[in-house]
Amino acid sequence: MEKLIVMADYMCGIFCPPGVGTSPEFIGASEDLCARFHSWLVRYKEHDDAPAGFDRQAYVDEGRALAHEIQQLLAGRYLVSYRYLLPADNPSAECEWAEEILK
Repeated sequence: MEKLIVMADYMCGIFCPPGVGTSPEFIGASEDLCARFHSWLVRYKEHDDAPAGFDRQAYVDEGRALAHEIQQLLAGRYLVSYRYLLPADNPSAECEWAEEILK
């Protein structure tokens, strides 16, 4: 089964390895899901440019919920995973990505 990766980096948000990006519109997502997904994408911040008080965990949780909706939309056709930036212990910490296969 082909794998899709949902992640906020690079502004398209959905990737088919080896790195071809697409957007929710091209996979048949509803207008509402597309709007929420694009809103989530534009709020993405790396550790070094996140404003004070940026709640990375809430952002990660929102992305996971959107990834689950995409998984439901593509049920049985793709294996969907969610890749997210881990919260940094301190502002100078290296960016570290985690990936989970959605069930």
